[in-house]
Amino acid sequence: MYKVFRGVGMGSEAYKKGKQAEYELGKRLLRLGFFVMRAPASGRRSKRFRYPDLVAIRKGRVLLFEVKMRKHRDTIHIPYRQVENLRYASELAGGEPYIAVYIQEDRRWYFFTLDRLELQQHEKGKRYVITVGMYEKAKSFEEIVEKKT
Repeated sequence: MYKVFRGVGMGSEAYKKGKQAEYELGKRLLRLGFFVMRAPASGRRSKRFRYPDLVAIRKGRVLLFEVKMRKHRDTIHIPYRQVENLRYASELAGGEPYIAVYIQEDRRWYFFTLDRLELQQHEKGKRYVITVGMYEKAKSFEEIVEKKT
């Protein structure tokens, strides 16, 4: 991984947690032989660009991730635009899109395919939701990286 993973970021606590999770997932993928790129500020100042938090490539296989970190298995609300941008990027790249959630309490990753997300309407528009019950059917890190294409 390049120096982009070692830089000191400024910003909110949520941004720092997300950056930490991106870094940790990126390191794990790198150790398995993936080429890994992290998009700094992918969700914050990227009005014109549609790119995910992490892109990992190995032998023609492309994985794209929107990364989240939480203390506990709680419901997660994901902005509609974030998921649609991930979907768009995966279609252009011919890759596999995932929402990657690291739960600190469990010390493990949960991976959700976009078709597993629940779309909700709320006062500010649409958003996607990962409910507490969905964690049981999530894929593990091993399932994601060992999947044969």
